[in-house]
Amino acid sequence: MITLVICIKRSCENHMKIMKIKGIEVKLHVSTLVIIGMVGFSLGQWLFALTGGSAGWGQLVFAGVVGGLVFLFSIVLHELCHSLVALKYGIEIDEIELYLFGGVSKIKGEPTNPRQESIISVVGPLSSLALGGLLLLAFFLVAPVSFIGGVMLDYLGWANIFLGGFNLLPAFPMDGGRLLRAGLWKRRDDKLSATKTASRAGEIIGIIFVGLGFLEVFLVGIVGGIWLVLIGLFLRNSAANAYEQARIMNQFEGISVGDLVNEFSTQIPPDMSISEAFSGFFMRQKKQFFPVGTNGSISGVLVLDDVKDIPPGQRQKKKASDVMRTVDSFSTVSIDNSGDEVLTELNHMDSKPRMVLVKGSGDDLVGYVGVAEMQFFMRVASQ
Repeated sequence: MITLVICIKRSCENHMKIMKIKGIEVKLHVSTLVIIGMVGFSLGQWLFALTGGSAGWGQLVFAGVVGGLVFLFSIVLHELCHSLVALKYGIEIDEIELYLFGGVSKIKGEPTNPRQESIISVVGPLSSLALGGLLLLAFFLVAPVSFIGGVMLDYLGWANIFLGGFNLLPAFPMDGGRLLRAGLWKRRDDKLSATKTASRAGEIIGIIFVGLGFLEVFLVGIVGGIWLVLIGLFLRNSAANAYEQARIMNQFEGISVGDLVNEFSTQIPPDMSISEAFSGFFMRQKKQFFPVGTNGSISGVLVLDDVKDIPPGQRQKKKASDVMRTVDSFSTVSIDNSGDEVLTELNHMDSKPRMVLVKGSGDDLVGYVGVAEMQFFMRVASQ
């Protein structure tokens, strides 16, 4: 599944970087261990049943661990295919995130036309289906030689085919939902309208999953129906949030950075002590950061969190220039850029303060746009 993160949110925690491919970081959320464990346990159970309980614990554990890791690889491959094709179209990839319900390729930007969206979306499921087919082909070669190896290949082959097929469900923002949106986008020539319809389809499919899950729990008595309920709730909420994100992004597309910028009104001199800056600027004006510079020339930004990290006894000895973050450590945009570009930048920032510096017509820094400025614009625009 691919997603564009465009809502103003807090950065995610509990992630671990596991690899970097083509400059794309792959991060694993701790919840991913649940799905890996479920796949491994299910494979072990299947092997135990097929052997009539004769399989040893060592064989079951080996099959479960290898199966879980292979399935993890298949999810990474699925998302990597999305990312590599997006890169081909000049779309920057922030990262690949693996979590409880699979994986997400976080892209900075959107496909510019329905054809791009279709190709980027379909390659993920196709890779899963292809991998599943290869594993099933290997099953016929290995099964006569190794029963356990054959069981593992058969299970993982069908698991990948299921993964590919599930992602083709027309439930936005899943891959199938994006294919649906691309088709509607081409037909209507209205991306937001297409997103609205595809998101509604996603919500309906989510509700159907929830209903089937409850039926399975209460009528059939299978606790596994709870998993269907969770998936359904996830699909429904994802679809609703995806449309809201698209609506917000559409709202900023026609707005220039000049309409959003908060101009620098005061500057902290580079040679001012941290003690003076804290009492004279932060305490009086109640702001989280200030530009550092002289005569309108900005050399950096002094952030309150950095100031607070300095013991009070040392603040008089240190200058603003010693503690400030340099201009190079922040993203910069032109005052003529579109507001949606700023929104995309802000939502891919992990460190605080989440803001971009704004350059004027002469490349001099004239101000900044942060989360507060974007939220203020949305409140005013809704009036």
